Amino acid sequence: MVYDLELPPQFRQGGWKVKIRDRERVEPPHVTLLFRTSAWRLDLRTGEFLVPPGGSWNDIPGELADHVLAKLD
Repeated sequence: MVYDLELPPQFRQGGWKVKIRDRERVEPPHVTLLFRTSAWRLDLRTGEFLVPPGGSWNDIPGELADHVLAKLD
């Protein structure tokens, strides 16, 4: 099952999605931030981006990053 993190309307309408998949067996638990065809996977235990695809917080709007981190705490 996939859990969708509720986003503010400006991000949802702008093409952003945040998903948490619960049946990952070979990877640490993570949240996936999706923007159209781009994806960033954030490890829920360490807070670091998983490789591939990698990435950084500089790729994600600050307000969205704050919203995601607040919801995950």
